[in-house]
Amino acid sequence: MNGQMAGNSGIKLIQPGNIGKMMFINTEFRYLSETAFNELGCTEIHGGYLLINRILNDGMKACIFPPDKERTVASVDVCSIAPSKFYSIDYLLLAVSSPDFQRAVYENSSGAMMKRINKGRLVKIPFPLPPLKEQKRIASAAYSIFEQLDILKI
Repeated sequence: MNGQMAGNSGIKLIQPGNIGKMMFINTEFRYLSETAFNELGCTEIHGGYLLINRILNDGMKACIFPPDKERTVASVDVCSIAPSKFYSIDYLLLAVSSPDFQRAVYENSSGAMMKRINKGRLVKIPFPLPPLKEQKRIASAAYSIFEQLDILKI
């Protein structure tokens, strides 16, 4: 990593610790140098991307990356999914956070000391994907319930 990291400036590196359970943890960033970014063939991520932590130490975590003015990349242990007109990122977040999906992730993970799922296995785990209009309806209803729970402080 020597020569790849750039102190407190450069291209922000999102690491597994930045991904909480359905929330982005906006602290403790490392930065990649422009040279390393180019040499490694990195791809930038942007606000609205779904980020999935592939390290399973206390459950597979996922969140939606908020808008950011800095150039940003995700580390190798973070899988990113760009928004699309074919699916709802909010629905995908709910789907990958579901107990059934989480169970399948653990069944497909490996590692004695630290459980991890590789990207190849992760993308093969099936989950229901209704038409886009239904995805949006489901996500809206779920987030409405979450808001009500926050108000009730349950």
